[in-house]
Amino acid sequence: MKKIILGLCLFIVMFSISGCGTLDARLNQRDFQYPSVYPGVRQDLANMKAPNSDTSGSGTRVLAWLDIPFSTFADTFLLPIDGIFILFDR
Repeated sequence: MKKIILGLCLFIVMFSISGCGTLDARLNQRDFQYPSVYPGVRQDLANMKAPNSDTSGSGTRVLAWLDIPFSTFADTFLLPIDGIFILFDR
């Protein structure tokens, strides 16, 4: 039972810290047009292409590259919600 609870807690922690591009694209809308499909992956790709002066450090590109699978998963999970926002944004 302890292994199940530990595994569940570990999954929750991993899910909460992953998807940084997903959260960044949804919360920080000045950099990116939010009502779109897969905004977290697009935000990660934009962070990878940005010049060094626009990012907070050289590690940002590596973190964005590592975050793409997690943002893809989170954006796929949130795709129905994004579809509703896109549908009613007009």
